[in-house]
Amino acid sequence: MVLRIQLTEAISHSKRLLVGVALTYVFAVCVVLSIWHYTALSHGYSRLDAFGNTAAHRLSELAVKPLLSNDNLALSALTHDMAMFTEIAGISVYSVDEQLLAVAGNYSPRSTLPTFSQEVAVQDTIAGHVRIIVDPDAFQTSLSDKVLQSFWLCVTGLLAVIGIVIGLSVRTNLSKPDRPNEDGIPSPASAFILVVNVFNQISLPAEAKTRAMSIATARSNRVANLYAARATSLTGTGIALAFDQTDAQDRSFEVVCAALLLSRALDAMNHDHYVEERPKIRFRFGLHVGPVCTTLDELLSTDNARDAVLLSALASDGHLAVSEDVMANISRTERIIGHIKDNPAAVSLISTSRRYHLVEGVTPAYQSLIERQAELIIAQAM
Repeated sequence: MVLRIQLTEAISHSKRLLVGVALTYVFAVCVVLSIWHYTALSHGYSRLDAFGNTAAHRLSELAVKPLLSNDNLALSALTHDMAMFTEIAGISVYSVDEQLLAVAGNYSPRSTLPTFSQEVAVQDTIAGHVRIIVDPDAFQTSLSDKVLQSFWLCVTGLLAVIGIVIGLSVRTNLSKPDRPNEDGIPSPASAFILVVNVFNQISLPAEAKTRAMSIATARSNRVANLYAARATSLTGTGIALAFDQTDAQDRSFEVVCAALLLSRALDAMNHDHYVEERPKIRFRFGLHVGPVCTTLDELLSTDNARDAVLLSALASDGHLAVSEDVMANISRTERIIGHIKDNPAAVSLISTSRRYHLVEGVTPAYQSLIERQAELIIAQAM
């Protein structure tokens, strides 16, 4: 179903390109056929000339004996045998005083077809001469015949070109993280996936890990309730939050603020619940867009969710890695403090986004609001 939608969109957005490619292809075919036709004509004329001269010379050699012996019957048989060649339209043999001795084929003295003459000579004495009329159609193929011969090849080539154009268009559509609308603003994401990666959970003692995950889950739920999201545990990683798209015009920026709020709330755990017996808990965060899904489990089984986990692993401790897809939906990115990461080795692992942004915070006006919200969450979810 998705492939059908992508194919339909590719065709609808590539009509002009397809028409242009088709016209260019037809023009190229016409040029190639014209070059082929005129090249074949030139080659055909050369073959015709060589054949006519050779045939006339050969007939003059064979006609020597019948001419000298006045054997018109043998001469007639000779001309009829020569006229059996499809390339020869007519043959005539004349005496030295221009008397017609033998004729074969469709010979006409006034023929406009190519005619080749050759004297019949014995040593220095001329006994007569022969004339051969050659059919030029035997040495060339008409343009219409060439078109018919290459018709299916041309049609197959055209279909192949159209298929390649559509395939490239589909591939381009699939590789684009966002599709701009008519106003030039990227289309809003359907959902957002925030992954809280407890990066060193394997090194935590079992009791400390259980307590840490309990507190982290409670604070994640508080943030989820505050920003209309759903939170759940993510086996082997930590916690995942799904933010559905809302009517808010700045929903993408809201989700980034929610991620920074959760980062601040969880980072406080290392101060409020620190014990020397366990190492400091290292939280990393990854934020990515997601497709429309009916359940949270379905959303977390997508490639987008796996990319969000990978983004969280690429982030540094306490920081947020945001995909290019999320950033493309934010209208005023100057409110976000961070920098672009474009490491080819790391980015090549991400299947649905080409690069990511390492976010360190937001401008002071928004940061102060996040700090106040974090204090409330920490106080309510101890």
